[in-house]
Amino acid sequence: MLLVLGILMWLPARSHRFLGLLGLLVSGLVVWAVVVPLEDADWELGFFGPGFWCAIAVAVLGLLGSLKALLTGKRIR
Repeated sequence: MLLVLGILMWLPARSHRFLGLLGLLVSGLVVWAVVVPLEDADWELGFFGPGFWCAIAVAVLGLLGSLKALLTGKRIR
């Protein structure tokens, strides 16, 4: 879902705030999906493999990208 929203950001628009809000909601779900297993493992990162590190990267980069789209003002031409 984040990939589709990221591709939609390439379309020309005055503002990407709506897509940024959707991205923030999806990123929030990804963060939740990362935090729940971490909390079950008592925050021991050594318990997880490389796939979980990729999930953490998706959560962080999704939050950063959606916040950038949400907070960037209108483009003036």
